[in-house]
Amino acid sequence: MDTTDKTILNLMLSKLSWLSEESEINSIIELLDIHCEGNCKQKVKSVLKEAANSNELKDRQIELKDRQIDGLITTLSSKFDINFSGGSKPSIFSDLEQTKTKNEEIMAQIISKYKDELKNANTLLDESFSLIKSFETQKQQFELQIKSYEAKIKELEDKISAENEAVEDHDKESHPDEVEIFFANYCSKMFKIENSLAGPGWLIILNLNKLNNGLWEENIIVPLHLIYELVVNRPHELYIHCVRTDKSTFYAHYDNLTLGKKKSDDAVNSHSCDDDNDDDDDEDEKYFIESMHLYKSSVKIYGDFKGQSIAEFIASFVKQCTNYQLMIREKLK
Repeated sequence: MDTTDKTILNLMLSKLSWLSEESEINSIIELLDIHCEGNCKQKVKSVLKEAANSNELKDRQIELKDRQIDGLITTLSSKFDINFSGGSKPSIFSDLEQTKTKNEEIMAQIISKYKDELKNANTLLDESFSLIKSFETQKQQFELQIKSYEAKIKELEDKISAENEAVEDHDKESHPDEVEIFFANYCSKMFKIENSLAGPGWLIILNLNKLNNGLWEENIIVPLHLIYELVVNRPHELYIHCVRTDKSTFYAHYDNLTLGKKKSDDAVNSHSCDDDNDDDDDEDEKYFIESMHLYKSSVKIYGDFKGQSIAEFIASFVKQCTNYQLMIREKLK
């Protein structure tokens, strides 16, 4: 068998669906012109027949599978049309429908829940708006009340201010800032009056300020002979007010002040009103503290100044001061 014959044989074997009769198989053998000895042709014939049978069986199997597939497709198509004729639905579809129903129920519950919450939130929002509106109304009312109170306060302040001015005017009349005092043996003198440090009516007899160079500037100084004339036979109070270098202050309050006068051979001379001070340069030596008692003070004071001159008494307090003020007032009954 040459190459051409083999090719034809293979081609035929691949398409054996047409080999169904004995005569057709014999025709193939003759066509191939097979030359062999013994029962060679019979073997070839047997092979061809077996191949044809095998191919026919495969065709039948393929056809059967095609029919099964067509039947399955038809069945599935009819089932998915939802119109089941007779019998119950398969379990898989029942499960799917149950799952779908549960999901729908869950979704309905969720929607209902959040719908209720949204409704509650809207209710709270409406209540909040109502409260805000109420608060705004109250705020406006409070603002009106505040304005009313402010007007009343202003009215009271004006009234108090007017009353204070009236009191000040009355105080000025009752407690003037200065007073003129007349003396039998001396000229009259204007005295400055302090009304705030220790009460009203204090006559300032000495006021000193320390300058940067350490010297004292005498702002007010009343001659000792006039002070003596004031306190003689009339008990007085004495008040010291000092301002220290650190701006702190202290005071000392004495009562029952009396001054003594040393005896002199000279007769008392009258002075003309042109002289403000005694013409005696040694005036401080003439007068001394006869008696006085410490009433109260902001510092501790020990000892008695009885017998000391006014200058010595002053020197006991001015060392640490930048301002020194000495005042007297007739003792209150």
